[in-house]
Amino acid sequence: MELLGTIGNVALGNDSPLTAQGDLLDEVRFARRFCDIRPDAIYRMVTEAPAAVLRLVDHEGSIAVTGVGDLMAVRDNGQSGPERLKGLSMHDVEFVMVGGRVQLASETIMERLPEAALQGLEPLWIDGTIRWLRAPVRQLLLKAEEVLGKGEVRLGGRTVRIPI
Repeated sequence: MELLGTIGNVALGNDSPLTAQGDLLDEVRFARRFCDIRPDAIYRMVTEAPAAVLRLVDHEGSIAVTGVGDLMAVRDNGQSGPERLKGLSMHDVEFVMVGGRVQLASETIMERLPEAALQGLEPLWIDGTIRWLRAPVRQLLLKAEEVLGKGEVRLGGRTVRIPI
């Protein structure tokens, strides 16, 4: 862990929730709890550092007027970004935009989006939380259930289904 502290650009990531037991936010909590990495360092490991490691040049890893519009939004609770990040779970994620296009939205955010942004979003129930995703959710889930069995599909270890 001391060695990691001396490296300028260390990125934190994970495998896909389809093949891994958790998600990136689980990795963040692990880094904080078991590796004793400071919240501001973890925040950099999931924002600016990956952009630097991957040599991205269009303001990825930061929010900028001329940036590419990749961002995640969570409900404000008064904490700074690094402090808020250490306690986040997928249930806290309200909105995800990639390349300026909505990819995920909570039900609360869905009510606020313009009609054009809603096109192509489908609902998915994930451990009691409904999120709208830009994917053919129903079709993909039905195909997965053909192989795994009805009610046996997991995403990052979490139960998923089509909302009733």
